[in-house]
Amino acid sequence: MSDEQTHQEPNTVISLSVPADPAEPMIGYLRYDGLRFAYLRREALSKLEPSWQAYGVYVLLGVDDSCGPGEYRAYVGQTTTLTSRLSTHRSDRDKDWATHVLIFARAANPEFAFNLAEIGWLEGRIHAMLERAQYARVENRRSSGNSGLDSTARAALENLARPISAVMRALGYSTATPEQDQGLLERARTRTATYHGVKVVDLINEGLLEVGATLRPTTPLYEGEAEVLQDGALLVQGERFDSPSPAAARITGGTRNGWEFWGAAAGDGSLVSLKELRAQLGDTSETDD
Repeated sequence: MSDEQTHQEPNTVISLSVPADPAEPMIGYLRYDGLRFAYLRREALSKLEPSWQAYGVYVLLGVDDSCGPGEYRAYVGQTTTLTSRLSTHRSDRDKDWATHVLIFARAANPEFAFNLAEIGWLEGRIHAMLERAQYARVENRRSSGNSGLDSTARAALENLARPISAVMRALGYSTATPEQDQGLLERARTRTATYHGVKVVDLINEGLLEVGATLRPTTPLYEGEAEVLQDGALLVQGERFDSPSPAAARITGGTRNGWEFWGAAAGDGSLVSLKELRAQLGDTSETDD
């Protein structure tokens, strides 16, 4: 078995109950991830059982005439009362584009329920993932700020990003990101035979990173966010940094290779480091900024 096969992530196992009546909610369980989810039309919210009045995260989803081929609109949120909160969205005329709702919560047992800090963190993580998805148009702004969770909790929540991405893909909502577009990569590589000394702005120019994208630490030991600015600089805690490593030092308090430290959400729910994105353009140098 090759090293690539050895390190391949395991498949996500989903148990999904599909009712005969299309108006009824589909209920699913991520067997080895401790999550349950519901996918339903907005008008079917009243058909959810009482256990869904719980802490959780949700994504409003829809396709309308403003969407291009394969595109969909999304609104990501979190709440302590899922069914009540979603009922208020149902009466919001500004969200008439949203035809469906995807809800994630822990098991119905209160001992295993999410807490407020966890759903806040998870909301931001899902938002960042869809923000980079090629076919998703995220309609709301991302909330910012530290969650206050320790590194163990953040690592456990990070592990939920992959199965959440898998559920969305299984339901027909692509989460594919630019670095997964082989056609884009081939076009980028043919523009230059030798692509060394890549800067963050080059990733933007080649379509591998978007202005406004949210970067996160690739290790759960640290918590923080960086916003990608138009010229390739990073905005961290209100301060501008012209390259990734000083931006990383703002979070860690010490010297750090920012190309390895900062990662962007990938289509499978993982984080892809800036160093990996840089390598997509043929720059495999080990140098820092």
